[in-house]
Amino acid sequence: AKRNTRFRGKPLLLEFSSNNLCNLKCVMCRPNGKPAKYLPHEMVKQVLVDQLMPDALVLLPSDGSEPFLGDIDTLAEGCLKHEVQMFIITNGTLMTRDKLEKIAPAIGRLHISVDGHTAEIYEKIRVGGKFDQLVGNIRMAADVARRDGFGLLMSTVFSMEMVDHVDEYIRFAAGLGADAVEFQRIRHATDEAVELDPFQVLTPAKIEAVKEAALK
Repeated sequence: AKRNTRFRGKPLLLEFSSNNLCNLKCVMCRPNGKPAKYLPHEMVKQVLVDQLMPDALVLLPSDGSEPFLGDIDTLAEGCLKHEVQMFIITNGTLMTRDKLEKIAPAIGRLHISVDGHTAEIYEKIRVGGKFDQLVGNIRMAADVARRDGFGLLMSTVFSMEMVDHVDEYIRFAAGLGADAVEFQRIRHATDEAVELDPFQVLTPAKIEAVKEAALK
């Protein structure tokens, strides 16, 4: 606020979001009603791009928000200027070929969070998302990734809905062109999240069996 901040010990990896916006309402995510917040565009450029980026190696422009609702173009320009790789974590629903191709030279890895390998599972968890549209977006992103040389990662929360389908999810992701798959443990931001968490219901032996099925 006083414009007198000075960063001396600068990080190599920046995880930073200029807003807390998301276009979906996932059942296990932040409670509804959280007020929208933005950082001024000038602050994003002056602090993140001009002060922090010059000494960084990697930028993650998402901290619980959807980066395609933020200053993604400004950040991509900063990454190219300062030779920083951008690792994007996105729900994938707002990607278009034009948007992705524009920032592709700055991307080191594109991480698309897709909770489920069927429309029934995905749309139950990712309220507001359209499965078929997302699948088309992922295929497009895989094409851009192959052409521009960045990695494509897909992830899902490890929910009760997914316990018996981890192998199917991996085949689904591979079929869309993903280079890697990640299963993430649910964070308990809502009551629904607790009910969906296999670690609250299953025995350790069952959890290990599911892991083995995924690895196989």
